[in-house]
Amino acid sequence: MDVIHLRRKTLNKSLLYVEDNDSLRSLKIDIFRDIFENVEYAVNGLEGLEKYKKSNFDLVITDINMPVMDGLDMIEGINALNSSQPIIILSAYSKKEYVSRLKKLKFHSFLSKPIEIKRLIESIDSSLENEEEYSAV
Repeated sequence: MDVIHLRRKTLNKSLLYVEDNDSLRSLKIDIFRDIFENVEYAVNGLEGLEKYKKSNFDLVITDINMPVMDGLDMIEGINALNSSQPIIILSAYSKKEYVSRLKKLKFHSFLSKPIEIKRLIESIDSSLENEEEYSAV
């Protein structure tokens, strides 16, 4: 799977990217804009949830550890609004640290930072291919 193939699949698709780290967010937004037609971003979970409530997104990619509202609380809010929303979680912390909270949420995949671009692209591809299928931990 490469970016060009994925770009064909993501034509007319929208992404909400939620990340509090300015440099990571800028870097990833540049990558995501090469892939998705429309990219919106938020700097914390509360802002992400508010943007989600105002627009439809084909995919949500979020960090967990953020100020104001963390990514898991945001995912809980999104799940309440749309239980079939594809969500990819990116975190510098291991899944083990969040396992009790993750068990209650629906999401497509969990990727540990630093993110390998190939794994991220594969996860985006599979989340859009299986929009109806999610896994909780």
